[in-house]
Amino acid sequence: MSHERIAVLDYLVLGNPTLDVQPDGSLLLGGTAVYAALQAARLGLRTAAVGRANPDLLQPYWQRYANEVDLRLQPSGPITTFRNVSVADSREQWLQDWAGEIDTSQLPDSNILHIAPVAREVVIEDFSAAGLSRLVCLTPQGLIRRWDGSDGHIELAHRRFPSSLPPLVDVVVVSEDEAPYVAELLGAVTKHGGLSVMTRGSQGCAVLTRDGWSEYRAEPARAPVDATGAGDCFAAALAVEVHAGQPLVEALRFASAAAALCVRGPGPSAIGTGEEIRQEFAGRPIWPADRAT
Repeated sequence: MSHERIAVLDYLVLGNPTLDVQPDGSLLLGGTAVYAALQAARLGLRTAAVGRANPDLLQPYWQRYANEVDLRLQPSGPITTFRNVSVADSREQWLQDWAGEIDTSQLPDSNILHIAPVAREVVIEDFSAAGLSRLVCLTPQGLIRRWDGSDGHIELAHRRFPSSLPPLVDVVVVSEDEAPYVAELLGAVTKHGGLSVMTRGSQGCAVLTRDGWSEYRAEPARAPVDATGAGDCFAAALAVEVHAGQPLVEALRFASAAAALCVRGPGPSAIGTGEEIRQEFAGRPIWPADRAT
Protein backbone atom coordinates (compact mmCIF):
# COMPACT_ATOMS: atom_id res chain seq x y z
CA MET A 1 0.00 0.00 0.00
CA SER A 2 1.24 3.49 -0.78
CA HIS A 3 0.02 6.90 0.38
CA GLU A 4 1.85 9.31 -1.92
CA ARG A 5 2.69 12.84 -0.78
CA ILE A 6 5.64 15.18 -0.30
CA ALA A 7 6.86 14.73 3.27
CA VAL A 8 8.56 17.17 5.64
CA LEU A 9 9.17 14.73 8.49
CA ASP A 10 10.51 11.21 8.31
CA TYR A 11 8.52 9.95 11.29
CA LEU A 12 5.49 11.34 13.10
CA VAL A 13 3.99 9.77 16.23
CA LEU A 14 0.54 10.49 17.64
CA GLY A 15 0.04 9.77 21.32
CA ASN A 16 0.17 11.39 24.72
CA PRO A 17 3.41 11.33 26.69
CA THR A 18 2.92 9.78 30.10
CA LEU A 19 4.39 9.66 33.54
CA ASP A 20 4.69 6.20 35.09
CA VAL A 21 4.58 5.88 38.87
CA GLN A 22 7.46 3.72 40.10
CA PRO A 23 7.34 1.41 43.17
CA ASP A 24 9.14 4.03 45.26
CA GLY A 25 6.63 6.70 44.24
CA SER A 26 8.93 8.50 41.80
CA LEU A 27 7.81 9.34 38.27
CA LEU A 28 9.38 8.17 35.02
CA LEU A 29 8.71 9.48 31.52
CA GLY A 30 6.85 6.99 29.35
CA GLY A 31 4.20 6.41 26.71
CA THR A 32 4.33 4.68 23.34
CA ALA A 33 4.75 8.03 21.58
CA VAL A 34 7.85 8.82 23.64
CA TYR A 35 9.54 5.44 23.15
CA ALA A 36 8.66 5.21 19.45
CA ALA A 37 9.70 8.78 18.67
CA LEU A 38 13.04 8.42 20.45
CA GLN A 39 13.69 5.11 18.73
CA ALA A 40 13.01 6.63 15.31
CA ALA A 41 15.17 9.65 16.11
CA ARG A 42 18.07 7.44 17.21
CA LEU A 43 17.81 5.66 13.88
CA GLY A 44 18.59 9.01 12.27
CA LEU A 45 15.09 10.04 11.24
CA ARG A 46 13.65 13.54 11.46
CA THR A 47 11.02 12.85 14.08
CA ALA A 48 8.14 14.68 15.73
CA ALA A 49 5.54 13.65 18.27
CA VAL A 50 2.09 15.20 18.65
CA GLY A 51 0.30 14.72 21.94
CA ARG A 52 -1.46 16.43 24.81
CA ALA A 53 0.07 17.19 28.22
CA ASN A 54 0.85 19.97 30.67
CA PRO A 55 4.08 21.44 29.21
CA ASP A 56 5.34 22.90 32.48
CA LEU A 57 4.87 19.66 34.40
CA LEU A 58 6.37 17.56 31.60
CA GLN A 59 9.44 19.74 31.00
CA PRO A 60 11.67 18.33 33.78
CA TYR A 61 11.16 14.80 32.47
CA TRP A 62 11.44 15.66 28.77
CA GLN A 63 14.32 18.14 28.79
CA ARG A 64 17.09 15.54 28.35
CA TYR A 65 15.43 14.35 25.12
CA ALA A 66 14.32 17.73 23.76
CA ASN A 67 17.16 17.94 21.21
CA GLU A 68 16.26 14.56 19.71
CA VAL A 69 12.54 14.86 18.96
CA ASP A 70 10.32 17.78 18.02
CA LEU A 71 7.61 17.43 20.68
CA ARG A 72 4.50 19.34 19.61
CA LEU A 73 2.32 19.51 22.70
CA GLN A 74 -1.31 20.51 22.81
CA PRO A 75 -1.71 22.08 26.27
CA SER A 76 -3.61 20.25 28.99
CA GLY A 77 -3.98 20.65 32.73
CA PRO A 78 -2.72 17.16 33.68
CA ILE A 79 -0.32 14.62 32.22
CA THR A 80 -1.59 11.12 31.50
CA THR A 81 -0.26 9.12 34.44
CA PHE A 82 -0.11 5.36 34.96
CA ARG A 83 0.75 3.13 37.86
CA ASN A 84 2.15 -0.17 36.57
CA VAL A 85 2.81 -3.46 38.30
CA SER A 86 4.83 -5.86 36.13
CA VAL A 87 4.67 -9.64 36.42
CA ALA A 88 6.97 -11.53 34.03
CA ASP A 89 6.00 -10.36 30.50
CA SER A 90 2.64 -8.90 31.58
CA ARG A 91 1.54 -6.04 33.79
CA GLU A 92 -1.42 -4.57 35.64
CA GLN A 93 -2.14 -0.87 35.14
CA TRP A 94 -4.10 1.91 36.79
CA LEU A 95 -4.83 5.26 35.15
CA GLN A 96 -4.33 8.03 37.69
CA ASP A 97 -4.71 11.05 35.38
CA TRP A 98 -5.65 11.71 31.75
CA ALA A 99 -4.61 14.58 29.49
CA GLY A 100 -7.48 14.23 27.02
CA GLU A 101 -7.95 13.72 23.29
CA ILE A 102 -5.50 14.91 20.65
CA ASP A 103 -6.67 17.25 17.90
CA THR A 104 -5.59 15.47 14.71
CA SER A 105 -7.22 17.87 12.25
CA GLN A 106 -3.95 19.50 11.14
CA LEU A 107 -1.01 17.12 11.21
CA PRO A 108 2.40 17.79 9.66
CA ASP A 109 3.49 15.81 6.62
CA SER A 110 5.56 12.68 7.24
CA ASN A 111 6.87 9.62 5.45
CA ILE A 112 5.81 7.40 8.36
CA LEU A 113 2.81 8.02 10.59
CA HIS A 114 2.69 6.00 13.80
CA ILE A 115 -0.71 6.11 15.51
CA ALA A 116 0.20 5.27 19.09
CA PRO A 117 -2.50 6.01 21.69
CA VAL A 118 -2.14 4.80 25.27
CA ALA A 119 -5.55 5.77 26.69
CA ARG A 120 -8.12 6.53 23.99
CA GLU A 121 -6.58 9.93 23.20
CA VAL A 122 -6.83 9.33 19.43
CA VAL A 123 -10.21 9.19 17.70
CA ILE A 124 -9.43 6.57 15.07
CA GLU A 125 -12.63 7.32 13.13
CA ASP A 126 -11.16 10.71 12.20
CA PHE A 127 -8.59 9.19 9.84
CA SER A 128 -9.15 8.77 6.14
CA ALA A 129 -6.99 8.00 3.12
CA ALA A 130 -6.73 11.69 2.27
CA GLY A 131 -3.37 13.10 3.33
CA LEU A 132 -2.04 10.06 5.16
CA SER A 133 1.66 9.23 5.19
CA ARG A 134 3.40 6.81 2.83
CA LEU A 135 3.48 4.20 5.59
CA VAL A 136 1.03 4.00 8.48
CA CYS A 137 1.91 2.02 11.61
CA LEU A 138 -0.75 1.38 14.26
CA THR A 139 -0.19 0.20 17.83
CA PRO A 140 -3.82 0.09 19.02
CA GLN A 141 -3.36 -0.79 22.69
CA GLY A 142 -4.76 2.54 23.86
CA LEU A 143 -7.87 2.07 21.74
CA ILE A 144 -8.95 -1.09 23.57
CA ARG A 145 -8.26 0.07 27.12
CA ARG A 146 -11.02 1.06 29.50
CA TRP A 147 -10.82 2.21 33.09
CA ASP A 148 -14.23 1.87 34.64
CA GLY A 149 -14.38 2.23 38.41
CA SER A 150 -13.11 4.74 40.93
CA ASP A 151 -9.58 3.30 41.13
CA GLY A 152 -8.84 3.66 37.40
CA HIS A 153 -7.91 0.01 36.97
CA ILE A 154 -7.35 -0.66 33.28
CA GLU A 155 -8.96 -3.57 31.49
CA LEU A 156 -8.95 -4.54 27.84
CA ALA A 157 -12.21 -4.52 25.92
CA HIS A 158 -13.24 -5.82 22.51
CA ARG A 159 -13.80 -3.05 20.01
CA ARG A 160 -15.13 -2.82 16.50
CA PHE A 161 -13.04 -0.66 14.21
CA PRO A 162 -14.40 1.25 11.22
CA SER A 163 -14.17 -0.63 7.94
CA SER A 164 -12.27 2.33 6.50
CA LEU A 165 -9.30 1.72 8.83
CA PRO A 166 -7.67 -1.57 7.69
CA PRO A 167 -6.93 -0.38 4.12
CA LEU A 168 -5.02 2.58 5.59
CA VAL A 169 -2.72 0.55 7.84
CA ASP A 170 0.54 -0.91 6.55
CA VAL A 171 1.86 -2.30 9.85
CA VAL A 172 -0.09 -3.12 13.01
CA VAL A 173 1.71 -4.32 16.15
CA VAL A 174 -0.04 -5.70 19.24
CA SER A 175 1.01 -7.71 22.26
CA GLU A 176 -0.04 -11.31 22.83
CA ASP A 177 -2.46 -10.13 25.54
CA GLU A 178 -4.04 -7.55 23.24
CA ALA A 179 -4.36 -9.72 20.13
CA PRO A 180 -7.65 -11.47 21.05
CA TYR A 181 -9.32 -8.07 21.38
CA VAL A 182 -8.29 -6.92 17.89
CA ALA A 183 -8.32 -10.23 15.99
CA GLU A 184 -10.73 -8.93 13.36
CA LEU A 185 -8.53 -5.87 12.77
CA LEU A 186 -5.39 -7.99 12.38
CA GLY A 187 -7.05 -10.17 9.77
CA ALA A 188 -8.51 -7.20 7.90
CA VAL A 189 -5.18 -5.34 7.75
CA THR A 190 -3.53 -8.43 6.30
CA LYS A 191 -6.36 -8.93 3.82
CA HIS A 192 -5.69 -5.45 2.47
CA GLY A 193 -1.96 -6.14 2.06
CA GLY A 194 -0.66 -4.91 5.40
CA LEU A 195 1.49 -6.66 7.99
CA SER A 196 0.09 -7.82 11.36
CA VAL A 197 2.54 -8.61 14.18
CA MET A 198 1.85 -10.05 17.63
CA THR A 199 4.71 -9.58 20.09
CA ARG A 200 5.28 -12.24 22.74
CA GLY A 201 7.93 -10.68 24.97
CA SER A 202 10.96 -12.90 25.45
CA GLN A 203 9.24 -15.57 23.32
CA GLY A 204 9.57 -13.51 20.14
CA CYS A 205 6.71 -12.63 17.82
CA ALA A 206 4.14 -14.08 15.45
CA VAL A 207 3.57 -12.49 12.06
CA LEU A 208 0.40 -12.71 10.00
CA THR A 209 0.61 -12.30 6.25
CA ARG A 210 -1.65 -13.54 3.46
CA ASP A 211 0.24 -16.84 3.72
CA GLY A 212 -0.78 -17.34 7.37
CA TRP A 213 0.99 -17.07 10.71
CA SER A 214 4.76 -17.51 11.16
CA GLU A 215 6.66 -17.43 14.44
CA TYR A 216 10.04 -15.81 15.07
CA ARG A 217 12.33 -16.00 18.07
CA ALA A 218 13.40 -12.91 20.00
CA GLU A 219 16.90 -11.55 20.23
CA PRO A 220 17.94 -12.36 23.81
CA ALA A 221 18.11 -9.39 26.16
CA ARG A 222 21.18 -9.41 28.39
CA ALA A 223 20.66 -8.21 31.98
CA PRO A 224 17.13 -6.81 31.47
CA VAL A 225 16.14 -4.03 33.86
CA ASP A 226 12.77 -2.68 32.67
CA ALA A 227 10.58 -4.21 29.96
CA THR A 228 8.47 -1.06 29.62
CA GLY A 229 8.60 0.31 26.08
CA ALA A 230 10.19 -2.73 24.46
CA GLY A 231 7.16 -3.33 22.24
CA ASP A 232 7.07 0.35 21.31
CA CYS A 233 10.70 0.32 20.19
CA PHE A 234 10.03 -2.92 18.32
CA ALA A 235 7.12 -1.31 16.45
CA ALA A 236 9.04 1.84 15.58
CA ALA A 237 12.11 -0.03 14.36
CA LEU A 238 9.97 -2.43 12.34
CA ALA A 239 8.06 0.42 10.68
CA VAL A 240 11.31 2.16 9.76
CA GLU A 241 12.79 -0.99 8.25
CA VAL A 242 9.62 -1.88 6.34
CA HIS A 243 9.44 1.64 4.94
CA ALA A 244 13.08 1.35 3.88
CA GLY A 245 12.19 -1.76 1.89
CA GLN A 246 14.10 -4.28 4.00
CA PRO A 247 13.10 -7.96 3.67
CA LEU A 248 10.66 -8.99 6.38
CA VAL A 249 13.04 -11.35 8.21
CA GLU A 250 15.75 -8.69 8.36
CA ALA A 251 13.26 -6.08 9.52
CA LEU A 252 12.12 -8.41 12.30
CA ARG A 253 15.72 -9.09 13.35
CA PHE A 254 16.35 -5.37 13.59
CA ALA A 255 13.15 -4.70 15.53
CA SER A 256 13.82 -7.57 17.92
CA ALA A 257 17.31 -6.26 18.65
CA ALA A 258 15.91 -2.77 19.26
CA ALA A 259 13.55 -4.24 21.85
CA ALA A 260 16.39 -6.20 23.46
CA LEU A 261 18.43 -3.01 23.90
CA CYS A 262 15.52 -0.99 25.26
CA VAL A 263 15.02 -3.21 28.32
CA ARG A 264 18.56 -2.70 29.64
CA GLY A 265 17.71 0.49 31.50
CA PRO A 266 14.80 2.26 33.19
CA GLY A 267 12.43 4.28 31.05
CA PRO A 268 13.67 5.50 27.65
CA SER A 269 17.30 5.77 28.76
CA ALA A 270 18.52 2.58 27.06
CA ILE A 271 16.92 3.03 23.61
CA GLY A 272 19.58 2.12 21.08
CA THR A 273 20.96 3.83 18.02
CA GLY A 274 21.02 2.16 14.63
CA GLU A 275 24.68 1.21 15.05
CA GLU A 276 24.09 -0.25 18.51
CA ILE A 277 21.13 -2.27 17.25
CA ARG A 278 23.10 -3.73 14.35
CA GLN A 279 25.94 -4.64 16.67
CA GLU A 280 23.40 -6.35 18.94
CA PHE A 281 22.31 -8.89 16.33
CA ALA A 282 25.46 -9.05 14.19
CA GLY A 283 26.16 -12.68 13.38
CA ARG A 284 23.08 -13.95 15.24
CA PRO A 285 20.35 -14.98 12.79
CA ILE A 286 16.67 -14.96 13.59
CA TRP A 287 14.96 -18.15 12.54
CA PRO A 288 11.32 -18.93 11.89
CA ALA A 289 10.05 -21.34 14.52
CA ASP A 290 9.84 -25.05 13.74
CA ARG A 291 6.28 -24.69 12.56
CA ALA A 292 4.22 -21.99 10.93
CA THR A 293 0.44 -22.05 10.86
